[in-house]
Amino acid sequence: MTTPNPYAPPQAEVTDLRQTSATDRVRLNRIASGQRFIIFALLGSFAAGVLQVVVGPLAGLAGLLASLVAIVGVVRLAGALGRSVLAKVLYAVAMLIPLINLLGMLSLSTQATKALRAGGYKVGFFGAKAR
Repeated sequence: MTTPNPYAPPQAEVTDLRQTSATDRVRLNRIASGQRFIIFALLGSFAAGVLQVVVGPLAGLAGLLASLVAIVGVVRLAGALGRSVLAKVLYAVAMLIPLINLLGMLSLSTQATKALRAGGYKVGFFGAKAR
């Protein structure tokens, strides 16, 4: 007859641990990186708009820089999410069209958030940190 030890620590059954392979981890880190690029490009775009009102048209260069960062982030993120070359080109072109770029960034960011959470990453306001 075996009786359980009343002083033994409780044994937890953890089934939520996700083991990711090295290739999945690299892909998830690329997704996290692309999402952060997009988020910072969005914030830079808003800052450039404010600077144009305050400083003048010379601050439009900040908006151009934000657009370039958005294009890099979108291509990086779309590639990590497994999108085709045509989709990457369409997303990159969409980053140059006002308001359409916001929809593209929102769409890719939500897809990235779902992929990162499925991979076990915690996603915050500025995206997920690469592991």
